[in-house]
Amino acid sequence: MHYDSTQALNDETWLADICEIFEHQGWGFFELDKHDPARRRLIFTSAAEPNREAPDSDQVTRAKRIVTQLLGPTAAATAIEVDVETGDVTSMEVRHELGPKLASEGYRTRVERGMSATLPGRWRAKWNLEADWVRFELRTAFPDSIWLPKTDLDPDADLLAGYDSVEIPYGIDEDGNEVVWRPAIDPNMMLIGPPGSGKTVTAHNLLVNFSRRGWPIWVLDGKYVEFLGFQDWPNVQVVATTIEQQVALVHRARDLMEFRYQKIVTGEATETDFEPVLVFLDEWAEFRGNVEDWYLGVKSKGGPRLPPVITMLASMARKARTARVHLVFGTQRPDAQYFFGDMRDNFAMRISMGRLSPQGALMMWQSPTIGTSVPRKCRGRGTTVTDNYQPIEIQCYRVPDPRKTRPDSFEADLLDTLRPPVTRHPRLLIVPPDELPDLDATDNTSEPAPLTYFDYIDAEWVLASDRPDLDPILRRANMTHEVDHGIASPTALLGLLGGGAEPTVEATGAPNDHSQPLTASNGASDPASFLDQLSAPQPGESSSEDLESLRTRLALVKEPAGMERELSGGGDSDFVDDRSDSHRTDEDQYGPVHDVRAADVALGDLLLIDDLDEWVVVDSDPELDIIDDSLLSLTWRSDSDEYGELALPDSSYVSIRKPLQVSV
Repeated sequence: MHYDSTQALNDETWLADICEIFEHQGWGFFELDKHDPARRRLIFTSAAEPNREAPDSDQVTRAKRIVTQLLGPTAAATAIEVDVETGDVTSMEVRHELGPKLASEGYRTRVERGMSATLPGRWRAKWNLEADWVRFELRTAFPDSIWLPKTDLDPDADLLAGYDSVEIPYGIDEDGNEVVWRPAIDPNMMLIGPPGSGKTVTAHNLLVNFSRRGWPIWVLDGKYVEFLGFQDWPNVQVVATTIEQQVALVHRARDLMEFRYQKIVTGEATETDFEPVLVFLDEWAEFRGNVEDWYLGVKSKGGPRLPPVITMLASMARKARTARVHLVFGTQRPDAQYFFGDMRDNFAMRISMGRLSPQGALMMWQSPTIGTSVPRKCRGRGTTVTDNYQPIEIQCYRVPDPRKTRPDSFEADLLDTLRPPVTRHPRLLIVPPDELPDLDATDNTSEPAPLTYFDYIDAEWVLASDRPDLDPILRRANMTHEVDHGIASPTALLGLLGGGAEPTVEATGAPNDHSQPLTASNGASDPASFLDQLSAPQPGESSSEDLESLRTRLALVKEPAGMERELSGGGDSDFVDDRSDSHRTDEDQYGPVHDVRAADVALGDLLLIDDLDEWVVVDSDPELDIIDDSLLSLTWRSDSDEYGELALPDSSYVSIRKPLQVSV
C-alpha cells in the first residue's frame, strides 16, 4: 500500500486507522510488517484477532463521570471492580491532581458524601494524600442481627496463666471483622444505650463470654429483673436484686480489692496470683438514685451525708485493675452528673448502643458527630472503639435471655451450646441482717433497733447450698405457673380485687356510692364522650351533693375545655406545630418541631423529608454542594438505615427537631 507525500508520519493513530479500515471492509485483521519511507510504501500481513477491552457499561461510565466531577478533569480511574450480577460499581481506584485541596478533612468528607449521594449504596474513601491516590469502596450492609458464635474454649484453662490473652468478642464491624474487649489492657467498660437499643442483650453477651472463660461474676441488677435468668448460670456467683444486696455487693467487691492490695503490699502475693473478677453494674444512674433515696432511711446518726457506696465505686474504677477486679457500668444516658470527676476517664473501653445526641456523643467520644446517625430501628447497632481507640460502628452479638427462652426452641439450643460445661465458682447468697434489740430499752416491749447502712454492708455471705430457704432458684422452681388473678390486675395494688376475682359487668344506673363502678349506658366510643355523658344529669339521679361529688371526681380525670390553653400561657401564646406530638415518645430525645433555614440545620437534628413523609437524622452539617456551589448539601440517615443527600438553596426552609440537651 502506498501513501501520499503529505501524510504526517508523526501521527500515532493513522496506521491503526488503516488496520481498522481493513477490518471494516471485511478483509480480516492485519498488522504492519514493513515500512519503506523512501518509496512511501506500507506492507501489511495477516494477524490474529486482537484482544480488545469490552466497552464500559453504563454504570462504569457514570461512575467515571462522577469521579471527574468530584475530583476534577485530571482524575483518572486506574482500577474498577463491579458486581458480576448487577453490574454496579463496588470499588474504584483513582489518581488525581487536586493536591493541597484535599488536605482539608471537610473537603474529603464532601467528596465521600458526593459518591454516596450519586452512586448506589453508601461509600467510603481511603486516601493516600502523598501519592495523590484514593480508593472508593462500597460499604458492606450490616446484618439485622447476629447470634453469638460458639467458639471452642478449654474449660480447664488456667485463669492465671491465660489472663493477659483473654479476648471477649461482642460484635462485628461493617467489614465483618470481629471486635473484642481485652480486659488486661482496658480493665473497665462503659455500656450505654436507651431502652430498646439492645444494651441488655449486649450485657448478656458479655456475661456469657466471661462465664465461658471461667471468670467469677458478680452482677448488680439495677432494674431487679433483667438478670434473673443468670442466677443459676455457671460461674455467675451472685445477682443482687434488692438495694440492700446491691450495696453489700459493692462493699464486698471493694473489700476484695483492698484485701488483694494488702497482700501485694506485705509481699504475700503479686498481681499474677489473683483470679480475675467481673463486677457488672447495670443501670448505674437508676442504682445511684435508688441508693440516695434508700440511704435517707438507713443513715446512722453522724453518718456521712452521701452514701459511701457512690464514691467507693469511683475509687474502684481508678484502682481495681491492679487487683484484677474489672468493672462494667451500664446506663441509659452518659450524663456527667452520674460520672463525676475523673470517673468516666477510667472507662476507656466503651460501647454506645443506638443513636446518641450530639451532646451525648461529645461526652462518649469527644466528638459531636460520632454515633449520632445510628439507625434507631436497628437493634444491636452501636458504636465502639478499635484497638487504636478509633470509634467505629458495629453490630453486637445477640444472646437469648435464659429466663425468657422457651424449651425446645432455637434459642434454648443455642444457650445449651454456650453454657459453660464446668462450674468453677459456686453460687453465693447475701443473708439479710437480723434485727437487733434496742440496748437503750428499759423493758421487753420496746421495738428492735432499726437497721442502719452499716448493718446491711456487713451482711453475711454464704454458699447457696447452705441456705436453701433463701435460694431464689428453688423458690421459682416451686412456682405453679398458674395465673393468680388476685395479683394479675393492676387493681391488686389498691387491694380492690381479692384472690381469684373474676371480671364482672355491673348493671348501669344512677351512681349513689363512691365505691360503685362508673359505667355508661349508651355505648360511648371514647373516654371523653364517656365522661361527658356520665357527668350529664340523668333521670332518677340521687341528691345534688352526690352529683357535685361525682363531677369533682371526674374533673380530676378530664380537664375542662380550654384548660390546656390556660396552662400554656393563655390565648396569646405562640403557635405550636402539632406535628411534634405525633412523633414524640417517652424515650424520644428530641424537642418540638421548628421551621428553620437550611443553613441553620445542624448535625444530629431530626429532619422531615417531605417526599418520604419521614423523619431522618442529619448525618453532616450543611456545606456548599461540591458540584453546584449555589446549593447547600447535607446527608441524612433514616431509622431503617436508609441514607441520602439533600441539596437545597440557603433561603429554603425545612422542618427539624433539635436533640434535647444533656449534661456533659
